[in-house]
Amino acid sequence: MQTPDSPQTQTTGATAPAGTTGENPWQLRYEPSLDGLRGLSIIAVVAYHACAISGVRQFEGGFIGVSVFFTLSGFLIASLLMRDRSTTGKIRWAPFWARRIKRLAPAALAVVTVVAILSATTDLLVVHPSDVVASVWSYTNWHVIVDGQSKLLRTIVGPLGPTWSLSVEEQFYLLAAAGSVVAMAMHWGRRTLFTLLASTWVVSLLLDVFASPWSPRREFGTDVRLAEFAAGVALALWWSHPRRRTIHPVIGDTLAFAGVAGICVLIFEGRHVQSLLLRGGYPLLGLLTAATIAGLLSHQRAERAMRWRPLVLVGTLSYSLYLVHWPVLLVLSPERLGFSGARLVVLQIAISSAAAVALHFGVERPIRALTLPPTRAVIGCWLAASALISVAAVLALS
Repeated sequence: MQTPDSPQTQTTGATAPAGTTGENPWQLRYEPSLDGLRGLSIIAVVAYHACAISGVRQFEGGFIGVSVFFTLSGFLIASLLMRDRSTTGKIRWAPFWARRIKRLAPAALAVVTVVAILSATTDLLVVHPSDVVASVWSYTNWHVIVDGQSKLLRTIVGPLGPTWSLSVEEQFYLLAAAGSVVAMAMHWGRRTLFTLLASTWVVSLLLDVFASPWSPRREFGTDVRLAEFAAGVALALWWSHPRRRTIHPVIGDTLAFAGVAGICVLIFEGRHVQSLLLRGGYPLLGLLTAATIAGLLSHQRAERAMRWRPLVLVGTLSYSLYLVHWPVLLVLSPERLGFSGARLVVLQIAISSAAAVALHFGVERPIRALTLPPTRAVIGCWLAASALISVAAVLALS
């Protein structure tokens, strides 16, 4: 994810520790290849959804793009927290969360508001008020799990369904911030932290395999998906050691090429392994993504390939594109337009991209460019706006 603190991350979120001798090891710098990885992931997700709606059997494993996002977020958020620790001597939890709110909340609340208005005033979209509230307060994943099979499709296939993964990420941010405070209070060293992360990964794997016979529980549970974040956090902790930040060029290139190739194979052939992913495969996918990130950070040939500017540009738009694409696809349904197939996929992706550009440059970037106001003001504005949207949605949609 992005941080508004660094000038180099004002337009993207792909940052990583610097490795130059004499630098603060956690002075974040822009890594375009990580935006390229994010671009590849969002292309997979959007193409998967568009093809599914349009009756095209392609990109049937595109859902694994969400897993890549989880591990990448684990790496980047852990990097931000460790940078905070290295520069100030402590984790400033409130400013950290204020930056997360400024970065993520405006675009998300804008999309939720538009979806609710369209649902209340037109027949283009239909959303239940409880789904709006769950999206606003970032618990859509547990909302789906608790409601059970009878309401699963209403929420997940509804216009705000993709917010389940954003909810998982927000919950991870809370866990990461709280965990960092505990780690500092207990004076845990690197070895203890690695042990804790490895234990988290193993427990998450066991939950994925044994916790529930109901697949949505495995798909949407924060505890089950935590292994993917843990892999990214462990990589950030490992990468923070100066001597480990240098990977042999051949090893780095092999990791990056093999990782990107493996992700692409899963994107195209994921339907063949989906049942395995729900039986312990997602934690393993987290390890694959972490290895890919490490390879890209070695800055070899694969890294240069992932810096391809169109791919990086898509990566910079990934958050807005993820937010808007599913409501757009539902509006541009085959039933409403009267045709399906590849030409509908092209139309859906084109309009989703245009909407994402409008959201990114009309909401995301202007607000991110604003000077961060006092922490209490940011959190207070977010709480007030969230409460207002929730109440209005319940009144208008009930």
